[in-house]
Amino acid sequence: MARILVIDDEPEIVSMLEMALSDIHHVHPANSGRAGLSLLREHTFDLVITDIFMPEVDGFEIIMKVNTMYPRPHVIAMSGFSAKVKFDCLADVAAALGVDQVLYKPFSINDLLKTLSRYEYCAEG
Repeated sequence: MARILVIDDEPEIVSMLEMALSDIHHVHPANSGRAGLSLLREHTFDLVITDIFMPEVDGFEIIMKVNTMYPRPHVIAMSGFSAKVKFDCLADVAAALGVDQVLYKPFSINDLLKTLSRYEYCAEG
């Protein structure tokens, strides 16, 4: 059972991910980057799932904070930006910052679960 932090400024995304993952994992929701940073300071996580483009505190700031942590949680970044503007280098930038995977919104719960299956502590069952 993994401790997962979910950060997104869209409450419906946070709720959807929390409902999909909370049967198997301990999920901590955050509806803003600022709330996510606060939780990162207070708790240890195995995985952080964060939106990249958020007001005030964005996903890049979250990723930079995660990179200073030991043990360092895995990071899955989410973005709906590609649907609005072609941003082909996002995956390359994210990888350079230490992001393990980028999911482009909209994505299915099955896509997320397939991504999580790469991490031993997130395997189903």
